[in-house]
Amino acid sequence: MSPSTRMLLIAPLLAAAPLAAAEAGFGAQLHLAKPLGTFSDARHLDNTLGWGLGLMVPVDFGAGQGLRPKLDYLSFRRGAGDQRYKADALLLMADYTCFVADEAEGGYVFAGLGLHSTRLDATRGIGPLVTGARHTHTGFAFNVGLGYAFTRNFTFEVKYLGMDMGRLAYTLPATTDPSFMANAIVGSLGYKF
Repeated sequence: MSPSTRMLLIAPLLAAAPLAAAEAGFGAQLHLAKPLGTFSDARHLDNTLGWGLGLMVPVDFGAGQGLRPKLDYLSFRRGAGDQRYKADALLLMADYTCFVADEAEGGYVFAGLGLHSTRLDATRGIGPLVTGARHTHTGFAFNVGLGYAFTRNFTFEVKYLGMDMGRLAYTLPATTDPSFMANAIVGSLGYKF
């Protein structure tokens, strides 16, 4: 076996060694989100609040440090009848958490990177005619935020979430905009089991 093949086989074991001593758990979050920028203007979601759910596996490394892989779903809806806009996002993220104190209670900051798959739908009716546009985009996402752990189980967070949507304008007829970002401020209540 070549040295490079051995290293490829051993590297995951070396990377996982610190996780063996870490304390892992399972948790859930409820989200309330406000769209920002292009995503929130009057032609799109018009500042309509969205909601979401999340599942997380917080891993506590001790000394106030941790890693939190998570799966989040966010949903935004605006309009009824002839004119409707909606956005659904599925995010797979990994957050690094750092508590102010050396334990997993009190204030903390976090930052994360991940991937998202977001579907945007726009429908407009003009008399008996209904036109629509749908776009699904997969791209990178990031978030930064502040949180407070009231206990080792119950948390509250506020974060800025950015999702790159590629070249898209969320209007009818469909046009492109090279700087379209689906950004949001997200407040979350979490519980770790």
